[in-house]
Formats: sequence, structure tokens, C-alpha cells
Amino acid sequence: MRSNTKETKPDPTTDSTTLQTTKPTTDFTTIQTTKPTTNSTTIQTTIRTTDSTTLQTTKPTTDSTTIQTTAPTTDLTTIQTTKRTTDFTTIQTTKRTTDSTTIQTTIPTTDSTTIQTTKRTTDSTTIQTTKPTTDSTTIQTTRPTTDSTTIQTSKPTTDSTTIQTTRHTTASTTLQTTFIPTTILAECPVLTVPTNGSLSPVGSNTYQDVVTFSCDQGYELDGSTSVTCQVDGTWSGNIPHCNAVQCAARQAPANGAVSPTGAVSYRNGVTFTCNTGYVLNGVGTAMCQADGTWSHTAPTCPPIQCPTVTAQANGAISTTATSYQTVVNFTCNPGYVLNGTTNTTCQANGTWGNPVPTCTPIQCPILTAPANGAFSTTETSYPTVVNFTCNLGYVLNGTTNTTCQADGTWSNLVRTCRGEMMRKCPTLTAPANGALSTTATFYQTVVNFTCNPGYVLNGTNNTTCQADGTWSNLVPTCRVRQCPTLTAPANGALSTTATSYQTVVNFTCNPGYVLSGTTNTTCQADGTWRNPVPTCRGEMSSTLIDTNSL
Repeated sequence: MRSNTKETKPDPTTDSTTLQTTKPTTDFTTIQTTKPTTNSTTIQTTIRTTDSTTLQTTKPTTDSTTIQTTAPTTDLTTIQTTKRTTDFTTIQTTKRTTDSTTIQTTIPTTDSTTIQTTKRTTDSTTIQTTKPTTDSTTIQTTRPTTDSTTIQTSKPTTDSTTIQTTRHTTASTTLQTTFIPTTILAECPVLTVPTNGSLSPVGSNTYQDVVTFSCDQGYELDGSTSVTCQVDGTWSGNIPHCNAVQCAARQAPANGAVSPTGAVSYRNGVTFTCNTGYVLNGVGTAMCQADGTWSHTAPTCPPIQCPTVTAQANGAISTTATSYQTVVNFTCNPGYVLNGTTNTTCQANGTWGNPVPTCTPIQCPILTAPANGAFSTTETSYPTVVNFTCNLGYVLNGTTNTTCQADGTWSNLVRTCRGEMMRKCPTLTAPANGALSTTATFYQTVVNFTCNPGYVLNGTNNTTCQADGTWSNLVPTCRVRQCPTLTAPANGALSTTATSYQTVVNFTCNPGYVLSGTTNTTCQADGTWRNPVPTCRGEMSSTLIDTNSL
């Protein structure tokens, strides 16, 4: 079956024919049509026009232009239109190198025909035709031998172009086209951006679209990193989630605790505490970081320290440790008794539970002086030593002293003083030129020795009668005191060179000299001479006179 269409147009100003279809800049949709079970489906398309249609035809440099389209397997014709923002459609035909223009629709080998429609955002279609150099153009549509339609345009053998334009009194043109039932390409559910993550590209959900997922810092992907939209309208993998990075559980420090005890997610933290009596050394909190590590190392819980304890006087301590719960035991040296608690404990508040005790000396029983005797002190504390004495004429029966011992007892039994009035020591004789203080000779008698004036004591000045009947020292002697040695005066002489106490020295002068001073001097008891040494003065003149008178 043939179909001819003619359009009448004003005389063109050019010599060629151009059919140009303007490709839209917007998206287009591919519609797949399945061969219907009936003969045809009618779709009516209304094309809006203005009061005029401009067809511009440009003469090609060749004789033909070939345009090929695909037609369905039924008696349908494929029409491709471009939606424009104006009220006209421009179709431009470019000069070809052949002699004819063929519009051919080829039947596909399957039961469906693909019709591609370009979606526009405007309401009009513009067809622009340039006048050819000939007077007419014949557009011939040849019906195929199958259920499809082939539109073939052949260049006429004449030089004329016949174009017929039908003007409507209204602003629209109606084209009736038959389509087959269509099936839209598969679409998958629109994916939602995962919490704490992102996907790319956003909004893709058509068959074979691939969407890739990623997570924010501090979060890790749980599921497939990418999914693909499948032909059945489902995504190829599990839609992932972004889970917070987990930090490993922290171990509680010795003598402390950590909360919480399990694994902790990104931006959350743990808190460390110490048991009673222990103090936190380090940072008390740690945060889980984006890389799964902790912001701080775990602290320690060392024990609280109490002040240093010093051992008490005359005592000792069991340890110098000062940490929490340390027990210090106190002891005293032998002879001392503990006054206070025997131990103290370092408490959780850093103080000792008890004060340091004191060690006081052990006390021995009070002593009583023996009859006819006495003791040196009334002190009875450890380790006091008490000396005993007996009155004059009495002898001590026992040791002379006793000591207060560590066990609180005296070292010796109490002694007594018994009378001993008989002489025990030999009778003493006073030294020559000396004297005795007493002639007594009984036990413990002390005899003092002295010398007469002009005599000096040679030996100890006393002696004591001892318990064994002997004197403690020998009787001394009294030695005569000596004066300094004298020198004879010049031109004179001394009567003696002796210097002992009471010695008298006489001075004389040689003949012709007269003594000037005392004629003698005596050695005194204090060891000095009574008079100084005189001088001898010459008297020669008086002697001559006496000679002449003779």
C-alpha cells in the first residue's frame, strides 16, 4: 500500500532541501514495546502550531539522503517528534552523496519494536525546510511485505518539488499513530543514605545502575560496599549499614575498676576508679577514637601513703613501710615498758590509726637504806645504780652497790652495816716536822697529814683504813723548804752557801771596802730570804790618811 503526502509552500529562496531534526538537550526515555495480540493500538498525538509553518529546503549537493527508522511488525508507522519550546517543528535534510532519500523501516527479528521518544520541556515542535533547487520532491512510502512499514523516500526524475502544507484554522495538528503495549525498564527501590555514611551516585535506581557506599570517620561498613540494580528490580547485595567503630574492652587497673566493662563504640568512653585506700594515678577517663584506639592509657591505683613513722625513744618499729593497710608494730628495748598501743595501721584517709607509743623505764622496788648506813640515790628506774655506805665505825656487809635490772629486780640483795669499833689498821706516826689529823685506826678512818711551817709535804696528804686492815696510802714526809741560792756581793763574801729553811747567811766585804746594807739574811718558811744581798763600797782615802799619821 502506498501513501503520498504533499505540502505546498511558498517559493524558497534557496536551491537545496534540508531536513534537520533538532536533538533535545533533555533526557529521553527508552520504551520497549512487546508485540500486541491485536492488530494495533492507537495513540493520538496533538502537535500545537501557530498560524504559519515555515518549511525551508536547501538543495543538496548530491541526489539523495537516506534516513532509516525501525518499524513494528504490525501495520504501524514510527514517528519521531521533538518537543520544542516554540510552536513550530524544524526538520532539516542535509545534502547526501546519493541520488535518493530513503526512509526505511526494518522489521526486527523479535516480537517487539523499540520506539525512542525525546522528552521535551516545551509545548511545540518546529519544522524548518529549505527550498530545493528543483520544483518538487516526491516522498513515497512503500509498505513492507511483512507486518512492518518501510518508508522510503526516492528522488524524483524531474526537477520539481511538490510540498503541500495544510493550514489549520486552529492552533493544533492531530496525528494518529498506532503503538504496541510497552514495558518500562526495571527500576529498583530508591536507596536511602545510610546513617553516618554516604552513597554515590545519589538517586540511581535504574537497571544496571551501581551504587557505592562509604561511612563517615569513626564508622565502618557492615554489608556490601556496592550494589547493582538487577533486571528483577532488586539490588544485588545486602544494603549496608554504618556501625560505629568499636574499641576493645578496657581492663580495670589493679585495686580499681572500669565502667563500662565491655567494648565501647566510637565517641563513647570509659571511667576508671580506684578502690578505697588507693589513689588514681593518671587520666580517669578514656574516649574511643575513630581508628579504634583509646585516647589515653589506663591509669594505675597505687595505695595511699601515710606519714613516715619514727621509732620511739628506747624502742623500735617492725617496718618503715607507709602504704595503705600497712601495720606497724612497736616494741621497747629491754628494761623499758610500752606505754600505749602495740601497733598502728595506715588508714584509707592517709592517717595512722593509733599514735606512736612511748617506752618508759621499768621500775624496781624502792630501796631502804641499811641501818647505820645510807645510799646514793632514791631513783629506782632501769638501769639505775645505787651505791651504799655505812656510818663511821660500821662495816658494810655485802656489795657496795646494786643495779635495777630489766626484769624490774635489783641485782644484789640488800646489804647491812655492822659495827666494827676495834682498830683494824696499824697506828700511824706523824712525819718528822709534821702532824696527823687523827690517831684512829678503825675501818674507813681517813687520816690527813700536814707539815710544820718551813716544810713541804712529800707524798699524799691522807690515807684510809681499808676493810682488809691496811692503809690506802703510805705516811708522807715533810721536807725542809729551800730558798733561792745566794751570790756573794762584789768585793765581798758569804758565810755559807746553804739555802734551807732558817739558814742564816752573813755578808762581809774585802779590805778597803765598806758594807752597804744588812750584814746577814735568813731563809724564811715561805721560801724567800728575809733581807737582800748587800753591796761592798770602796774606802781608799781614809786608809791613806791613817797611814801618814803613822
